[in-house]
Amino acid sequence: MQPAKHVILRRVETRRIRGQAGLALAPAAAPMTIKVDELTTRRVAELSHARDVEAVAPVIRVRLVAPVGVTAVVNAASALAASDIHAVGPDTLSFSDDGVTVVVLDTGIDWSHEAFTGVELVRRNFTSEVDDDIRGHGIHCAGTIFGRNVAEWRIGVAPRVRKALIGKVLGQYGG
Repeated sequence: MQPAKHVILRRVETRRIRGQAGLALAPAAAPMTIKVDELTTRRVAELSHARDVEAVAPVIRVRLVAPVGVTAVVNAASALAASDIHAVGPDTLSFSDDGVTVVVLDTGIDWSHEAFTGVELVRRNFTSEVDDDIRGHGIHCAGTIFGRNVAEWRIGVAPRVRKALIGKVLGQYGG
């Protein structure tokens, strides 16, 4: 079989701190590297069993489906109530989002949107398009995940997230 592109996620080797033999990074906290390489089926199997390899996955091309135009008139008040984030109950969860770093791989983000005030946005564009989200999908997803309250409406499930890594992996025609 011909080699195909795969994404390889590896844990970076960590060393113990001299003089403090008990200190080392836990595997879950170890830094990771991501590499894309052409691999045969046999090489994928070999890498999958390597101790430092967390995952090996084929590169799959994805494409956003364009929204269908809506012709019906929608009552604005009922639309807001239907989209209210409280419907999924984030305020009843026992988990804390304080200090969590989030990764969003989508169409990018509008860093100046008021819902993202106070969030450190680290952006990287993997497309040939402009850095900003020209489709609006990434803004919507990021807002649902960690958006701050806007006009007294809670729009994010985890509004205390302080840092978000935004990868623009989808452009106008997919990614």
